[in-house]
Amino acid sequence: MNAELLAPYLAFDWTAMVAILLMGLVTYFTRIGGFLMMRWVPEGGFVSRWLAAIPGAVLVAILAPTIWHTGW
Repeated sequence: MNAELLAPYLAFDWTAMVAILLMGLVTYFTRIGGFLMMRWVPEGGFVSRWLAAIPGAVLVAILAPTIWHTGW
């Protein structure tokens, strides 16, 4: 291929790079924050049941609107 044709697609965009890095940092600190906060939450009973139910709740929260709008 001709380098002139690819030049617009290979340009480096600092704005996009900064946005990607900031989103990565926010994701990292969110995960670390959750880990640090859970150090002070007592394990057992309600907390264990709640944490076990989260994956199912997330799945339902994602699928329910789709099923509602498109039908089964």
